[in-house]
Amino acid sequence: MGEVFSDTINTGIYIIEPEVMKLVPYQKEFDFSKNLFPAMLEQDMGLYGYIAEGYWRDVGNLNEYQEAHLDALDDKVKLRPDGNRVGSAFVGNGTLIETSIDNLQGKF
Repeated sequence: MGEVFSDTINTGIYIIEPEVMKLVPYQKEFDFSKNLFPAMLEQDMGLYGYIAEGYWRDVGNLNEYQEAHLDALDDKVKLRPDGNRVGSAFVGNGTLIETSIDNLQGKF
């Protein structure tokens, strides 16, 4: 946390000019955030981004993946799910649930 200076993350699609790719070494481990972007700044190359609004969560492990789904069910994410809300879940149209709804429970 000592290095954190922003709540903005770097993710998505990169559009890179051919001259920038000359900074990437051939067949060597190289990280855009740790290596390429600092090199571009040192050489006064243009480095631009777009700050998007909305929800973002790193789902790099199963716990975070589950939390992302729970966030969606808790309306922390703007979604238009295909189906109907039943308790703490969304049930797709035409889905057959062969038990009582009382037997189903979520985290809430």
